[in-house]
Amino acid sequence: LRDDIHYIECYLSMNRMSRPNDLSYSIEVSDEALEIPVPKLCIQPLVENAVKYGCSASGVSNCSVRAFVEDSRLKVLVCDNGPGMDDARLSDIASVLASEETPSRYFGLYNVHRRLKLIYGERSGLSITSGSNGTCVSISIPLDGDSVGGLLYV
Repeated sequence: LRDDIHYIECYLSMNRMSRPNDLSYSIEVSDEALEIPVPKLCIQPLVENAVKYGCSASGVSNCSVRAFVEDSRLKVLVCDNGPGMDDARLSDIASVLASEETPSRYFGLYNVHRRLKLIYGERSGLSITSGSNGTCVSISIPLDGDSVGGLLYV
């Protein structure tokens, strides 16, 4: 996770240079979470979506990334302060994520979700909540040792 957080910090820092008044971000990661192996570049697409689509009515994007261990799971939350999504869009995304066929929409979310499922099994994946105060995409990875293997480094 440490490496992915570094990539995210670089990405957000570069974006902030080009949008100094329009982008703010925070990254909070527990020490315990930093040392957990995760598939490369699973968090980055979620951060990119938060920056691209998570702009508030005032035109300012606020992206927060939090990672911690809870109930023998690594939890990574990527949240924004945008207008959120309506129930129809959330339902559409959920149906795409549940499908095993490669979609023509929401490909980034689908790709991350499928990679997590393939590596860690059905107890992992993405979940999305959204409301008028923004959207939050959550990654959940079990840490029971059964599904952590060499595929993480491929």
